Amino acid sequence: MTIDNHMRGLEESISIDAAPADIFAVLTAVEPVLAESSGLTVSTGVEDVTVTDAGTENASLRVFEGKVHVTDSEEPTSLTMTFEGDIQVDVEWTIQSRENSTLVTAMVTVSQVSIDRQEGIEAQLTAVLDDVLMSLQTLCEQPSPPASMAARIEIPEIYCPFSDEINPHAEEVRAQSQEWAQELGMIDEPSQRIDTVSRLGCQLHPQASLESMQLCSDWYSWVFAHDDDLDPTELGTNPEAVESFHEPLLAGLIEDSRGSFPEPRVKGFIDIFQRASNQMPQELYTRFVEHHRDYFAGLRGEAHNRATNHIPDYHVFLPNRRRAAGVYPLLDLGELSSDICVSEESYHSEIVIALCIAGGNAIALTNDVYSLHKELADGEVNNLAVVIRNEQGCSLQEAVNKACQLVGTEIRRFETLSQHITGASDTTEALPAYITAIELSISGHLAWSKETARYKTADHPSLDR
Repeated sequence: MTIDNHMRGLEESISIDAAPADIFAVLTAVEPVLAESSGLTVSTGVEDVTVTDAGTENASLRVFEGKVHVTDSEEPTSLTMTFEGDIQVDVEWTIQSRENSTLVTAMVTVSQVSIDRQEGIEAQLTAVLDDVLMSLQTLCEQPSPPASMAARIEIPEIYCPFSDEINPHAEEVRAQSQEWAQELGMIDEPSQRIDTVSRLGCQLHPQASLESMQLCSDWYSWVFAHDDDLDPTELGTNPEAVESFHEPLLAGLIEDSRGSFPEPRVKGFIDIFQRASNQMPQELYTRFVEHHRDYFAGLRGEAHNRATNHIPDYHVFLPNRRRAAGVYPLLDLGELSSDICVSEESYHSEIVIALCIAGGNAIALTNDVYSLHKELADGEVNNLAVVIRNEQGCSLQEAVNKACQLVGTEIRRFETLSQHITGASDTTEALPAYITAIELSISGHLAWSKETARYKTADHPSLDR
């Protein structure tokens, strides 16, 4: 038997250091907030979320058992949750921006409650509501935002005037990369990941010959496997372990040590460098080796940030992001694919250094925009949108908008530098082809990022909508 109670007036508030839009996004996801609250367990169905008590010994009477329906407004300022079960509760949320924080208020109305549940119901509701508010605050203020905060993110169009193409040998190199990885023991059976990243290589280097394209495809297969070894794992949060993990890879670059590493990842790495040494001019190969040392150092820096839960400042973040994203070895492969070698003098000139920085930033930061939801699910702090949100105190959507603008700014800077280089009287023959190779990599990476399944999750199938 139930009676109408219409208990109203139970109100709790909390101040949260986050933008209203971010708080609204987390609230509308429901599950993360309630799952963090003590005494509640949450299971998600197709349309509803079921909330029950935790089932612990001597647990108090259940406050909610049944379905939760969320009705939100178009503007992120108000929200109503209805809990329907052995009691019916409406929670009206208001979200008000303050000077340095956001005030979140929850007003509770109990519409129905069974007679045997009336005693102590107000105290129970107050305790649960306090838990929910504290969980909301924790989720919204943690250094890496929860993945639920990205659920409503829309990615603006990124300025890119360059055409995107695909290498004509794409299908052949994809099949060969699968065989290569299996022969080395890196995979046991054909992998969707290798198909995906082999296509990336073919979009980054559409001008490559079959031989150089195969090397590029195998390198991307290796790099993405290596990336997955680190990013979402315990290893990736231990900078000393990351350094130790890279020691056999660096040792494998020494001629006398190449036969002494049976581990598949190391064998694959060494094989790539043996083939690169045969295909690349010595100047380019030397840069390729040194850029991998920088790449590994960048990964160690990112591991340090994860270990300390530290979001770096933008100007510290950016150069390390280029290193850890592996953009410099990628640009080296662009030279190989174009059958050129930029001279040491030209490569180390001020304007070419600036050109590589602009192109490298465009590639690395595009990755951050499109991989955001996946990286938030892993608790990642090394992401441009996370850095901007933390530094500027804006919403995650605003941070994504600014990140896309930054990518466009870097591409425009690259265009300006390119025009200066090609218009100079002393420009060497290799530099225009090098510029074209970087243009193709920028556009190819952007096109691949928009379509790849790698950055889509089951609960967030597409960020580009």
